[in-house]
Amino acid sequence: MSQQAPYTVHEKYTFAPRRMRIVMIGAGVSGIYMGIRIPQVLSDVDLVIYEKNASMGGTWHENKYPGCACDVPSHRYSYSFEPNPDFPNYYSDSDALEAYFTGVAKKYGVEKYVQFETAVTSASWDEDSGKWNLKLSGPQGDFVDTCDVLLNGSGILNAWKWPDIKHLNDFRGALLHTAKYDRTIPLEGKRVAVIGSGSSGIQVVAAIQPKVAHLGTYIRSPTWIIPPMNTDFAPKNADGTPDYRYSPEQRERFKTDPKAVGCRRITPGIGYLESLVKDNVECIFGGISHFTATGIVDEKGVERPYDVIICATGFDVSFAARFPFVGREGRELDAAFGTNPKSYLSLAYGGYPNHFVFNGPSSPIGNGSVLPCIESEGEYMIKCIRKMQAQDIKSMCVKDPAVEEFATHTDAFMPRMVWTDNCRSWYKANGTGRVTALWPGSAYNFITAIEDVRWEDYDYTYLDSGSRFSYLGQGRSMEEMYDIDISGYLEARLNLTAGHPALAEASATTKANGLNGH
Repeated sequence: MSQQAPYTVHEKYTFAPRRMRIVMIGAGVSGIYMGIRIPQVLSDVDLVIYEKNASMGGTWHENKYPGCACDVPSHRYSYSFEPNPDFPNYYSDSDALEAYFTGVAKKYGVEKYVQFETAVTSASWDEDSGKWNLKLSGPQGDFVDTCDVLLNGSGILNAWKWPDIKHLNDFRGALLHTAKYDRTIPLEGKRVAVIGSGSSGIQVVAAIQPKVAHLGTYIRSPTWIIPPMNTDFAPKNADGTPDYRYSPEQRERFKTDPKAVGCRRITPGIGYLESLVKDNVECIFGGISHFTATGIVDEKGVERPYDVIICATGFDVSFAARFPFVGREGRELDAAFGTNPKSYLSLAYGGYPNHFVFNGPSSPIGNGSVLPCIESEGEYMIKCIRKMQAQDIKSMCVKDPAVEEFATHTDAFMPRMVWTDNCRSWYKANGTGRVTALWPGSAYNFITAIEDVRWEDYDYTYLDSGSRFSYLGQGRSMEEMYDIDISGYLEARLNLTAGHPALAEASATTKANGLNGH
């Protein structure tokens, strides 16, 4: 049996960061944020962001269907460090949001870290090296890469799918999907069908109703619509609906008076209910039997002809990986995982070392504005990377019991929330009815819960198997190594004169005695 080499002291200062290669998947909102923050706060890192599209912006680059807009007021759907007083609407459309996020990315030089039109096709963990082995496909063909840390910001709503309806390809007209929409297809004067009454379908119907000759909207399940809010402050359109466009005077005011911007979470259906009662709109309730060459046959056997069919039928939201993704001991984020996904605080998976995910299972994607949450997730990951760098950590992997116990708490808490009601929802795992997408609490609760990393919930391996304290090195700090003044440590580092209960009590007693003396 071979003996382990004797441990030797590493010739470096304490907490000297080791060089690490970080790969970020996706240049959407999360990827842009990390492209800004990692170069700012971490040293000795090589960062690359792989983006499958030809541009940044993520969901706001991909989704260009009529009426596509955010359901959070514009001024609360922006980075905290880069507020935008010049949003044109209360609810910004996809073009305005793509312009905002790509503009922020350009301002902070994110593009130099991005390789466009490059998709990760597989990822596997190598225990010996403590690295992720990646296969990718780009403009120049297939290639491989390795990284110490893999960050996944590919998003939830990025794998769109056609509806599972018979004879889909028999239709000879224009067949469109909201997530892959072709703006060159004319709708004016056409007979158009919209399949689906989720958020995308609602927006499409309201946007195209005034321009089409006839609109058939296929509604399988009931949908809750919140009435427009802040209508007292919004001007009115000709039909009496609120006009949420900002006037030039309002936009100028926002630039000079930030307090003028509102901050309430709303799920808008602006103009949707009004559209449903127009003469050129027909609501078809129930399922669809099949497509024909010229239209759609509903579950009652009624065929209706259409020139254009728009499928607002959503995405694969199973949380299964879109490519072979193999972790420690052969674990996979496959279809089986996707049927009942579990995470650690939405940020990590058991058996996947040095891997963190934005908005994984049980994340606050429906609990409030997601932008502050994404920033908090990014800061959590940066803390973990900094620890790995500074303490010679080869791998950190969340413990399986931590994953299971978080799921236990989430499942016990969810009946307190509306998400568990008996309805069809992509927030729930298919077949189980378990709410897998949402955080068990408020968005603010999520931010506070992950502010401090629970290091005890992770297992670690170290670069030097002889001692986990190899990072102590020569026993001197960076300041001592480079003759930087350290005398400040001799000065007072705590201020106990403000707020200490004993001092406050003494001060109150003194004041009381003084009053009694009068």
